[in-house]
Amino acid sequence: MAENFVRHTIQESELPSASVVEEVKTEAFRPRRRPPMALLSVVADGGETESDLPVFKSPFVIGRLDADFTVDHDPSVSKRHVSLTRRQGRDGREVWYLEDMGSRNGLYVRAVRALLGHGEELLLGSKRFRVVDRNAATNRGTISDDSGVVAEPDVADTYDQDAETHGPQVELVEIVDSKPIGEAFRLEEKNQWIGRNDRLCTIVLDDPMISPRHAMLRPQKQGKWTIADARSLNGVWIRVKAIPLSDAQPCQFQIGEQRFVVRIP
Repeated sequence: MAENFVRHTIQESELPSASVVEEVKTEAFRPRRRPPMALLSVVADGGETESDLPVFKSPFVIGRLDADFTVDHDPSVSKRHVSLTRRQGRDGREVWYLEDMGSRNGLYVRAVRALLGHGEELLLGSKRFRVVDRNAATNRGTISDDSGVVAEPDVADTYDQDAETHGPQVELVEIVDSKPIGEAFRLEEKNQWIGRNDRLCTIVLDDPMISPRHAMLRPQKQGKWTIADARSLNGVWIRVKAIPLSDAQPCQFQIGEQRFVVRIP
């Protein structure tokens, strides 16, 4: 019977020496014939992430009603707010996209750095803002952008009709009821700090969810600015229509007042 005995362990003496083992990285298992899955995590109130939900279906809809994942307790989330959708990339591989489905309040993704121009929207702390070029608003008579949110003509008419003669006049304006009619901060042709501390920042936001030094604005050419997160606790969030998802890093996004993390394993 001894000769028929099969050992299921490898003795130390049977292992090859280190000089024999080639220094070649072994890849973790990945599917070759089926599309990749996505993993969706809910960020709980307070910042902790819940367990991953595997996503195989495409499109996978997130919304308040009639969705694959429902957020029915948040009235600021549209019925069908965003979707996770696979598309074929240039190299023939399937790529996941996160897409706004025409929601009222938009899709925001967390960014380390972003380029801002007229009409761009962002979340800072608990407030939403839009970059508004007064000259552009005066010339058109309305304020519109790719997000599909359009201000009423009387809102645009409240801007200085002579602004065009005084050069660029760009402001960061708080959005109230989907309109940029809240507190406005002039964007200067110099670096500006955004934060809660009035001794450190030129744009001061009275919001407990804003860090003392939250983000830096830097002027660029053609009436644009870059905003860079200053390692704030709650981040800088930019409104987008769609974004491709990379397996290199997770994507944090917010709809209504609910945050998520999606990643491609």
